[in-house]
Amino acid sequence: MWGRAFLCLLTVALAAPSARAEDDDADGVRQKPQQRSPAANFRQVIGADEVDGPSIFEGVPALNPIDAFRDQLRDRFGVYLHGAYVGDPYGDLGGGMRRGATFSGRLDVEIDIDTAKTIGVPNGTVHANMFQIHGRDLSRDFVGNFLTSNDVAALPSTKLYELWYEQSFGDELSVRAGQQGIDVEFLTSSYGGNFIDATFGWPALPSENLPDGGPAYPLAAPALRVKYKPTKNVAILAAVFDGKPAGPCAGEPQACDPTGTNFRVSDPPLAILEAQIRYNQGEQASGLPGRVKLGAFGYFGRADDQRFAFGGVPLALGGPPLTHALNGGAYGIVDQQVYRLPDAGAPDDGKDTKDDGRDDDTAKGIGVFARVIGAPADRNPVDLYADAGVSALGLVPGRPNDQFGIAAAVAKISGAAIAADEAAVALGDLRVARSFEAVFEATYQAEVVPGFSLQPTFQYVVHPGGNVANPYAANLAPIPDAEIFGVTTIVRF
Repeated sequence: MWGRAFLCLLTVALAAPSARAEDDDADGVRQKPQQRSPAANFRQVIGADEVDGPSIFEGVPALNPIDAFRDQLRDRFGVYLHGAYVGDPYGDLGGGMRRGATFSGRLDVEIDIDTAKTIGVPNGTVHANMFQIHGRDLSRDFVGNFLTSNDVAALPSTKLYELWYEQSFGDELSVRAGQQGIDVEFLTSSYGGNFIDATFGWPALPSENLPDGGPAYPLAAPALRVKYKPTKNVAILAAVFDGKPAGPCAGEPQACDPTGTNFRVSDPPLAILEAQIRYNQGEQASGLPGRVKLGAFGYFGRADDQRFAFGGVPLALGGPPLTHALNGGAYGIVDQQVYRLPDAGAPDDGKDTKDDGRDDDTAKGIGVFARVIGAPADRNPVDLYADAGVSALGLVPGRPNDQFGIAAAVAKISGAAIAADEAAVALGDLRVARSFEAVFEATYQAEVVPGFSLQPTFQYVVHPGGNVANPYAANLAPIPDAEIFGVTTIVRF
């Protein structure tokens, strides 16, 4: 089944006409925030072809020799060591299951190897990274929301995340094989990457619907990915992942693969296909640059019905749920720059001072994003998800690398799941029926020195858990709306 799924995706990906591609990511929309700016968000995994941005070794003069040694190691031997530390002290100020505060942190250590310099194989890259995750999860322990309040919190562990090899064939085609996180390349919004709530990275719909939350942080999975660029401004990505990263697991998936080394390839596959289209590129463009992403994903295993048991009996009356042979969803994403600082330059205008193929300042200004995802209601707890927001970079006088924004997200509980809840309420098994969960976030990322940022964030959560009963309330009333505040520390090295 893996083979058939991948061949279908590969056929679609390679059906487009061939043309020479140029300047992989030189546009005004930041494909990943950490690629484009010293104010970038360093929270997500950094792919081998995406290494850019300042480190604390550059920002603190006393540490400059370490940075110089690392550059020599990369330039002479093709080995680049880098990483980041993110610390999140966050508190539930009101509402949620109960008031309280937590600290969660994650140390990322990464290595990228240019095989042309190390073993003489041109156009090859080896990438590996590990996480040391510690602390507690505010959402799990205090708020009760599934639009998780920060994108670092997970069960404490020291684990491998990604380990892959990528081979490029000219500028048009690259193939990546090994353990990968789907959230690194797929289903991401460029301007949404600066926000702290995890749903603005890997969104709640696939996280709630796919086994083990999908092959995304903190559980990656073996995969084969193909990227094809028929033109400069069009890219098509197709991949097949093992669809159950933790494997057979009766409990918490993260506890079933605490080291990230299960390397499972025997589970039903998860296939995903995404087309990325850039527009208004170049100095002569008639408008501001943007990017559209359209995609679909499918899980080739079985999924439980949300309303009925076998024989068409309502789940509220008992019995094992009816199952469906396939599951999946479709999505669309738009990232659009709406204002560019007058001195920011234009995409591909040659004002780049780094050897990274991108302009330094084209991201400075204001960008907006919107993302919509849908899935079948009968087999998924969440059948519709949407988020949108505004992100601004470089607008504060004297603070050219500060970034701030506001965003909102909503996850709708599927009609089938709501009907099952209503039946359970009628039978006295539940107090309330689920409906939706939403979050509003305002955040400001302030650069202290290059490579070191502080990011205060406020979130307001509506209907935590989708409007479920509060286990800490004597009358099992719904969890009240929650107010969350925290200050994230980001150190890149």
